Amino acid sequence: MSLPNFLVIGAAKAGTTSLYYYLKQHPEIFLPFQKELKFFAFEGETFGNAINNIEDYKEQFRDTKAETAIGEISPVYLCLASKSAPKIKHYLPDVKLIAILRNPVERAYSHFLFRASKSLNAEPLQDFKQAIMEEERRLKEGYSYHFMYKNTGYYYQHLKHYFDLFPKEQIKIYLYEDFTQNTNLVLQDIFRFLNVNDNFLPDTSVKKNVTQGIREVPKNKTIHQILSNKSSIKTSLKSFIPSHLRSSLLQTIKKLNTQTLDKNITLPISLEFKETLKQSYRDDILLLQDLIDKDLSHWL
Repeated sequence: MSLPNFLVIGAAKAGTTSLYYYLKQHPEIFLPFQKELKFFAFEGETFGNAINNIEDYKEQFRDTKAETAIGEISPVYLCLASKSAPKIKHYLPDVKLIAILRNPVERAYSHFLFRASKSLNAEPLQDFKQAIMEEERRLKEGYSYHFMYKNTGYYYQHLKHYFDLFPKEQIKIYLYEDFTQNTNLVLQDIFRFLNVNDNFLPDTSVKKNVTQGIREVPKNKTIHQILSNKSSIKTSLKSFIPSHLRSSLLQTIKKLNTQTLDKNITLPISLEFKETLKQSYRDDILLLQDLIDKDLSHWL
C-alpha cells in the first residue's frame, strides 16, 4: 500500500476542487475518492470527516495500482501549516508540495461568500467587514479554520513553515490568475513536476466549486446564529441526545429555517474596507514575493 508522493496544500477558494478533477483524469495520477483527507492537520483529533489516524489514512490509498503520482488535496494544510508541515515532514519527507495562491483580499471575500451560502459550518453574519472584525475573537474562542477568512491569506506566514522544512525543489507555487487564464499550461507544468506524461490534456471545460454568491438565506437570524455558533442550547443537547441524532436534528432545523432565493445574491464590500484589507496584507506579500520568486505587485 502506497502513501502520497505529492500533496496540494491550498489555498482554499483558489481552484483546488477544479484541480482535483483535472488531476484525477490523468491515467498516471491517483487521487482518493474523498478530496480532502485533512489527516496532517487533525491527526489524533475528531473533526468532521477528517482522517485522524495513519492506518485509516493509508487505507484511502488501497486502490492504487501502477500510478506514478499518488496524491491528496487538502487546502487546510496551508492555513494550519504550523500543525500540518511538521507532520507531513515526519510521514512524507520526500513528498512534492503544490499550492495555488489567490489575491488574498479576493480569496477572503470568496471564502466568506462560500461559508455564508452553506448550511453546515455556516457563516452567521451577513456582513463581510463584520466577519473580518470578528475573526480574531473567533480564533481565540476556538472557532474552526472554516472562518479564517483573513488569516488564511497570510501566505508567507504559512508557507514559511514548509520552506523551513522542505527543499525548495520539492515545492511548486502557482498563482490563481495563471491557473484560471492558462489552465492547460499550468497543468502541463504540474505534470512535469510529478514526472507524468505532460502531453495529456484533461477536460477543463467545467470549473468546480466556484462561489457565485448566496442562494440560501436564513428565515430567522436568531435561530441561524444559535445553530451556527457555540451556544448553551447546543451544549445542553449533548447531555441527553446521542451525537448522530443530534447532528440529524440540527440539520433538519437548519433546513426548515432556510429560504431558497430565486437567484444568487452577493454581499457588498466597500472600496474603503477593501483597501484597508489590502494594506493589512502588504508586508506579507512583499516577503512572499522573495520566498516564491514571483512578482506580486498586482496584489499590492
